Amino acid sequence: MNRRLFKILLLAVFVTFAGQACATKKYVRKTLDERIAPLEGRTAELEQSVQRNTSAIKEVDERLSRRIDTVTVEVDKAKSMATEADRKAVAADNRAKEVGNDLGRTKGEIDNWVVAKTTVVYFDTNRYKLRDEAKAELDAIATMAKSKKSYRIEIAGFADRRGGERHNVELTENRAREVRRYLFNVHKLDPWKMQILDAGKIDDGAKGKDALQQNRRVDVRVLENAVVKNTGTNG
Repeated sequence: MNRRLFKILLLAVFVTFAGQACATKKYVRKTLDERIAPLEGRTAELEQSVQRNTSAIKEVDERLSRRIDTVTVEVDKAKSMATEADRKAVAADNRAKEVGNDLGRTKGEIDNWVVAKTTVVYFDTNRYKLRDEAKAELDAIATMAKSKKSYRIEIAGFADRRGGERHNVELTENRAREVRRYLFNVHKLDPWKMQILDAGKIDDGAKGKDALQQNRRVDVRVLENAVVKNTGTNG
């Protein structure tokens, strides 16, 4: 009897503790569920936020990549245009130098005049009227000048050493003008092609009629452009 009672009591104690253990386990599980549920919700929100941020970052990255590609293309295009501009600038500079050299050579050639004919006409003492023989010399000069495609005439007047300086300067200028006037009026030579040079009296100590006569004169030179002459375009 006692043994049976002991077993019943032992079983009752076991059942009591087992029930309490189950209750405790349920309580713990409930408590954990109550705490875990909000964490799981928060975690889900965080995951969604991370996904949104990742998507946004990816979109921004793609836009930046496209923009960078566009800028790179524009930079390459600008570099290409700058290179082409530099090439054209260098070419233009070289061409300008070539043109400058050509102009320099052309100017040198244009200014290259050679004497085609020289003649001298003489005057009486203190006179600037042309003699008949002087006119004949000028006729020959005019005919020869007209046969040239490009010509220029230089006229220089002189006087002998006698007389005052002012008077002799005026006298030599009048003699040179008389020669140019004759070539223009009689032979219609272009006046801009005829140049009167500075001159004056020749004080070389000349004595005697013939020596003084040599100093009362006008020197006339017909100049021909060397380029025109060498190309055979003379008329």
